[in-house]
Amino acid sequence: MKTLGCWSALLGVIFFCPELFGQFSYLASNGSITITAYSGDGGAVEIPSSITFVSGYDVDDNPIYTTWPVTSIGNTAFWYSSVTSVTIPDTVTNIGGAIDEGAFFECNNLASVTIGSNVATIGPEAFAFCYSLTNLNIPHSVVSIGDNAFYNCTDLTSVSIPDSVTSLGNQVFIYCTSLTNATIPSSITSFGYDTFFGCTNLISVTFEDGITSIGEDTFNECIGLTSITIPNGVTNIEMGEFSGCASLTNVILPNSIASIDRYAFEDCANLQNILFTSNAPDIDPLAFQLDNPPPTLYYLSNTLGWSNNLAGCTTVLWNPSIQTTNSTFGVQSNQFGFTIIGNQNIPILVEATTNLSSPVWTPIQTLTLTNGTVYFSDPQWINYSSRFYGFGFP
Repeated sequence: MKTLGCWSALLGVIFFCPELFGQFSYLASNGSITITAYSGDGGAVEIPSSITFVSGYDVDDNPIYTTWPVTSIGNTAFWYSSVTSVTIPDTVTNIGGAIDEGAFFECNNLASVTIGSNVATIGPEAFAFCYSLTNLNIPHSVVSIGDNAFYNCTDLTSVSIPDSVTSLGNQVFIYCTSLTNATIPSSITSFGYDTFFGCTNLISVTFEDGITSIGEDTFNECIGLTSITIPNGVTNIEMGEFSGCASLTNVILPNSIASIDRYAFEDCANLQNILFTSNAPDIDPLAFQLDNPPPTLYYLSNTLGWSNNLAGCTTVLWNPSIQTTNSTFGVQSNQFGFTIIGNQNIPILVEATTNLSSPVWTPIQTLTLTNGTVYFSDPQWINYSSRFYGFGFP
């Protein structure tokens, strides 16, 4: 559909007033087109990759047609519309957004979005309050995801952020209550606050090595989170980072950790054990504000600065050792076993693999050295041509 409109030339830059192309309003400027509004009836929508319009008239007053690519979806373009699925073409590089002005802000029926392979920026609140959004694939062209981009997308179940992304804003997935897992690539070295705040069904987060900073309240109220491994390089556990993680029981912190802020583990009702692989960090006295007994802090023998009590928590040396030279080591009663000794009541996880050159460790049994010793036996050892054992923190 061609359209007529006002236009002018200013310093060699052509600028066109907002026009209509079917169900889309658009703005043409500098060789590209921005979709500014959608007026259709909803349902499945495919955004055009280009628009042909009348850019002027020749000396005989015949229209001159110009075709420019659609490169941007403007702020509020699909505001409150009833679209159910959207296909964004490969020509688009930007999905616009601002506070309360996201491109697809509160599109309640939007369940599926196909994002073109050249989109570089997903703006603030671009898909905020898209309650029905379940299917989302972020392409490897995306570099930046803005604040609140998927705020309150309550049906979104999983997210894999590609390693092209270098900037992740504040509150990007806040209150995505159906989100169960997420992967943070090494290309993101830091991200803002409240990223997964209120994601009550989040059970798994995978951090690739490279990240150095995780914002305040990132996992606040993630009541389904049972365990997490913070990558080496992160130096501080921020204020409220794991506050309200009621299912969190054991935490392993890397040797880069130097400090833990106040309320970092507030109201983690089931948190029992934290293993530090670093020297004793600077822990705020209010880091473990709990109604129940505080967790036990475990540390390794080659670390420094530990006392018997830190931030109101008991500290214990975690020093399990497999006894390979005593009579309990080996096959007994058709089971392979060994004795593990160490400090009283320390927890351990026995694991096994069948290949040491490319090991895949499988958890076998969680044990407690109640009196400083425990015997482990494996009745399944006979089912493998080779079986190697190790232990770690649960």
